[in-house]
Order: sequence, then structure tokens, then C-alpha cells
Amino acid sequence: MAGRSSCRSCKHCQPAGGLSWCALRQVPLHPELTADLSCHHWTAKAPELPLLHPTHRVGVIPNDSHQLPLVEIN
Repeated sequence: MAGRSSCRSCKHCQPAGGLSWCALRQVPLHPELTADLSCHHWTAKAPELPLLHPTHRVGVIPNDSHQLPLVEIN
């Protein structure tokens, strides 16, 4: 599809020998996939991600949030 944004047209994609390198994501990219891959920074607005716990407010630690023991307790 002509004009479609992908890793190949991204300013963060740096060709390097066999693999390309995404400087934004810090990951290697196979050259056959760079025409089809894209990430959210091409969209007009930030992605809308679902809330993990809609009832929890920002900055409030849930009651079930505690450190698990690393050793068996006898």
C-alpha cells in the first residue's frame, strides 16, 4: 500500500547489514518485516489502552499488593 507508514519510512529505523534497528524501541527488525511493521507513534493521537483496574485510583496501592515470600516459610 503506497504512502502507508511503516518501519521503513520511520526516522527511527536504521538499516544495519542484514537487520534493521529500531532506535525508538531498541529492537532489531528483520528486513522482510519492516514494510509491514508499525508502532503507535505514527498515529494522530496516543493509543487508548484499557485500565487495569478501573476502580483503583492513581497513587493508591491496592490491598492485595504485597511482596511474596522468596523462601518457604515453615
